Amino acid sequence: MTDINTTSRQSIVEIRRFYLGLSFLLAILATIGFWPQYFRPLLAGSVEKDTVIHLHATVYIGWLALFIFQCFLVAVGNIRLHRRVGNLGLIYGCGVVVVGLSTTVVRFAARLEESGIEQVQHTALFPFTDMVLFSAFFGAAAYYRKKPELHKRLMIVAASTILIASTGRFTLAIGAEGALFHIVNLSLWLSPILLAVGYDIFRHRTIHSIYLIGGGIIAISNFRDPLRYTDTWVSFTHWLASALT
Repeated sequence: MTDINTTSRQSIVEIRRFYLGLSFLLAILATIGFWPQYFRPLLAGSVEKDTVIHLHATVYIGWLALFIFQCFLVAVGNIRLHRRVGNLGLIYGCGVVVVGLSTTVVRFAARLEESGIEQVQHTALFPFTDMVLFSAFFGAAAYYRKKPELHKRLMIVAASTILIASTGRFTLAIGAEGALFHIVNLSLWLSPILLAVGYDIFRHRTIHSIYLIGGGIIAISNFRDPLRYTDTWVSFTHWLASALT
């Protein structure tokens, strides 16, 4: 019985450390795409961005730091503090959505003033829908926060949904175009989920439905570009433009 309990404890520790590793991977992926245009100039003191961009970056960096810290607390077995911090994390997650949407609207308004509606009506689809995806999975993770097996997987998917801006920039920076762009971008974007799927297969000989659903939705959303030209989206952007002018 002691050997079984020891093995069980070792397995729990290994699983927790694996998810901590995934949190670091998410942070790396979130950084690589913005390094040339934002983080490197920022460290050099030469970045020139609007205040809203700095606010957006600060909030998202804070989100990743909080995510890593929460995974660390679980990895070291401090579940009680993890849950307490998680209550603040619920508020912070809502802040991520508010800042994300606000930044999108502010940048849309600035581009509208510079170029007119015909030039900017297709620019806001991705950031708006990114927030929809994040909100859905983050909300589900919050709802199932007392069910760790669901909660941790939903959090990985939620954190993955907002990687697209970084992985997309990185993929473009290396010159990938057409089908190659989608292959490389999706591989990077889905890498945390794919690794988690592989780990589940190794540990449990099965794939959790959350990863199938989340990964499938992310994969499909990579091809959402045609939605920018639909009557529904064009009507929405014209309504938004009228509300901002």
